Amino acid sequence: MNDAVRVGVVCALALWFALIEIEIEGRHGWALRLPTWFRTRGPAGRLYGAISGGKPLTGYHLFMASLPLVILQLPFGYGEDWTIAAEVMVLATYMAFAIGWDYLWFILNPAYGLARFRRGQVWWYSGPWIGRLPFEYYAAIALSFGVAAIAA
Repeated sequence: MNDAVRVGVVCALALWFALIEIEIEGRHGWALRLPTWFRTRGPAGRLYGAISGGKPLTGYHLFMASLPLVILQLPFGYGEDWTIAAEVMVLATYMAFAIGWDYLWFILNPAYGLARFRRGQVWWYSGPWIGRLPFEYYAAIALSFGVAAIAA
C-alpha cells in the first residue's frame, strides 16, 4: 500500500471513529454520561492524568482509544514485516490519528461544531490554547513527527 492510500485510510478511520463516538456520547463528551468507571486516583488514574492534561481515565476511553492501536497492527498480521521501526511508525501514526479523530468529533458534533470548540467551552481541555486549538493538539502533532523521524 502506498503512502497516499495509507494516509487516506487512516483519515477515513478517524472520521469513522469520530462519527461512532458522536453517536455514543452525544453532547456529553469525555464519557460524562456513560455507564463507565472514572479514575483520577491510584497509579493508573494518576499516570493517565499526568500524560493527558488532568483528564480522568475512563473504562470507555481505555478501550475505545486502544482499539485503533490494535487496528493499526493489522498489517503485521497480513504479512507486513514487523520491525521496531515499523512499530514506532505505528505509534507516530496513532498520535496523529488521535488528534484528527478528536478534532472531527468536535467539528462534526451538532452539540459543538467550530463555534463551540474554544477555550472555556470544553472542560477536558482546560489547559492553554494556541489560537483555536488546545496546546495538546500541537504537542501531539510535534511528538508524532518526532517519533516518525526516529522510525525513519
